[in-house]
Amino acid sequence: QVWQFAESPTGKLWMAETTRSVRPVPLPGDPKPAGGAEIKVGSIAILFARDGSLWVTSIGDGVRRLRFPDRVNEGTIGDSLESITAKEGLSADHAWALLEDREGDIWVGTVNGLDRFRKSPFLSIALPGKYGLVGLVAGSDGDVWVGGMASTLARIRGGAVKVDGPHFAMNSVYLSKGGVLWC
Repeated sequence: QVWQFAESPTGKLWMAETTRSVRPVPLPGDPKPAGGAEIKVGSIAILFARDGSLWVTSIGDGVRRLRFPDRVNEGTIGDSLESITAKEGLSADHAWALLEDREGDIWVGTVNGLDRFRKSPFLSIALPGKYGLVGLVAGSDGDVWVGGMASTLARIRGGAVKVDGPHFAMNSVYLSKGGVLWC
């Protein structure tokens, strides 16, 4: 009982079956048959999101998200399959519909309501010590420099924090056009 077909970003055709699984459609001439590579959950809706991930509803077991659906063709789902159920906050384990809106949010329709999944634009970074009266400046390479009353200067690059000198309290940092950092 196939309820829906969807095409992956690489052109592979997938199907959602209510009684077996979500899997690539075995087509004549495919170099690799679908074989045992499947997401074993009864489903009526599947969606390939803009980021290439595959979202799968289930009949009684929440939602699945497969970050790398092309790996299913190789038979290696591994830890890239995420499960979201009522235990994790989904409004119900019976999920029926999927939609991606223009902002890239994924909406899941369940028997108890709607759930929205979105990427958070915020990143929380813990700084060592106390940074009261913090001064911030953007670096030239996407870095962020942080100075404060903790008597240290921190450089944040890609979410990692590196603590540098000087060893005096500061509440202002400035990066000149010439690339000189003032504190």
